[in-house]
Amino acid sequence: MYRPKHGSPELEVKLVADTLLIVSEIANTRALYMIANSVNRPKFRESIMERQHYITIIEYLIPPKKQLLQYKNRNGSVIRNMEAEAQANVNLAACICLTTLTNQLDDTNRVRLVANNIIPNLLLCYAMSTREDVKNAALGCLNMYGVSVGHRIPNYPDNSTKADTFFDDPPPEPRKKRRAAYSP
Repeated sequence: MYRPKHGSPELEVKLVADTLLIVSEIANTRALYMIANSVNRPKFRESIMERQHYITIIEYLIPPKKQLLQYKNRNGSVIRNMEAEAQANVNLAACICLTTLTNQLDDTNRVRLVANNIIPNLLLCYAMSTREDVKNAALGCLNMYGVSVGHRIPNYPDNSTKADTFFDDPPPEPRKKRRAAYSP
């Protein structure tokens, strides 16, 4: 087993990554927030990208309405499913973590995240989440990648559509029928 030296950023990343794999939603949420608070440190960020721990974070984006995430042991057999309400908290923490991570990365590392399906998972998290805070966090991360999800309420007329109708022709007025003059 790989064991980094005491006090190094690699050891901190290994401890946080091991906490991401614990069978506890509260521990997973705390570990994601710890990563979000620590990605400003360059060595910590490089270790996360080098050891590919971002793949685990991207996997935590699946909302409970789509599928409950499963905790598995070393052999791959399922221990239990996440609780739905706690999974929404994990989704929120993963969105915040990926937003702060994306904010600190250069273009080549962002391409690595895109190659690991971050955008489809964020779109899925945005579309199928029932909580507004999770939707807003996913939307914030999508905006960092330049992905637009369109108008949130498509049937609601906004100011731009009202301004476009200002110069439209007025509706035609109803005409009275004229009788032709009878001439004998």
